[in-house]
Amino acid sequence: MAELEEYISNLITIIAYERDDPNAAISSVPLEKLTPKEFDAREMQIDAPTEQMTDAGEDPLSLDEEGIVDSKTLYKNFMAHVEQDNKK
Repeated sequence: MAELEEYISNLITIIAYERDDPNAAISSVPLEKLTPKEFDAREMQIDAPTEQMTDAGEDPLSLDEEGIVDSKTLYKNFMAHVEQDNKK
């Protein structure tokens, strides 16, 4: 039964694309699963999924200038670690 529902959902989407429906991508989503948008809501609180800290006690997701590393520096650090491991 689940496969039949999936095939019908795909059929609805394909037909919507053929008709150049601007909402074709969401045409097969049942209305019961769509939630109404709250246009009056001004502020939204988004909680971080985790509150992990690194060993150094820093926030791993902070975007301080010290945390941003260009690709060349990152590669040099990686190669230095590889060379250290090869010397052991």
